[in-house]
Amino acid sequence: MFFLPSRFEGFSFVLAEAQANGLMSYISDTIPDAAQLTSKIHRLSLKNGSGDWSDKILAHTDNKHYLSEKEKYSLQILDNKEIASELHQKYLKYLHN
Repeated sequence: MFFLPSRFEGFSFVLAEAQANGLMSYISDTIPDAAQLTSKIHRLSLKNGSGDWSDKILAHTDNKHYLSEKEKYSLQILDNKEIASELHQKYLKYLHN
């Protein structure tokens, strides 16, 4: 499991990494929707306190969590090798034009 009870957060790369590893993630509702890359996210309010967080977390401890094939495919955009290869091809294209 991964926890991100943040008051102010932009796009969180640690959250993206947690999702890429199939971790169930519990995040505060202040984190932008764009940071949700999989269905393994539970949004919770910091205003509700730690009791609400612990209740929600304990309710999911027995569940098995796997990424669907669609989620695995969508997370490929975070693969550094893939990004580097695409960037390399673009540079080569511009150099030869």
